[in-house]
Amino acid sequence: MIDDTYPPAGGLDAVGGQFPWQEPPRDSWDRADGDWGDGVPRSRAVWEERAHANSCYRLGSRALGAGHLPAAGGWLGTAKKAGHPGGWFRAGALVCRLGDRVFGGHGPDAYLRYLVEHAAQRGHGDALRMRPLLMDPGAVLDPIADWEDPLYGPEVLFVLRHGLTSKAVVPVPEPTTPYGRRRWWTRRHA
Repeated sequence: MIDDTYPPAGGLDAVGGQFPWQEPPRDSWDRADGDWGDGVPRSRAVWEERAHANSCYRLGSRALGAGHLPAAGGWLGTAKKAGHPGGWFRAGALVCRLGDRVFGGHGPDAYLRYLVEHAAQRGHGDALRMRPLLMDPGAVLDPIADWEDPLYGPEVLFVLRHGLTSKAVVPVPEPTTPYGRRRWWTRRHA
């Protein structure tokens, strides 16, 4: 007899936590409880707003990983409006992907710095570490071994150092497939 009850007895831990095709790396800012560094909100209205923002962050992150950039922009924009630190940072990763299609000229570089600064103001650890690069792209940073955002942090760091119009090769994750892990490939900014 097959036990098809949901959730399974013992919760998701009984089946290993996730299905094999759902293996995203640890995401420090996926916080459904609304704790963005200042504790879990006590007000139900604030908690509901943050829970919605976190859902938008998750949807935007999935869209960004799958290469659906317009959808990612919409979802991450909603998360940003609610002050989600990860939403601000991943919006920066979206700008890295869009390049000069955002504004043209040097506008995207300035906008990327703006997004990273606002993520830092809201407590995003990777953005805090990258702050010196916002004023001086040649600033020396300590090596970052424990990324809060291991999927997009290295890409944002690279673009802050070299700019969006650089001809240097940027490590960009391949769009997520429903059944497999990400494989790394490169692209050139044009």
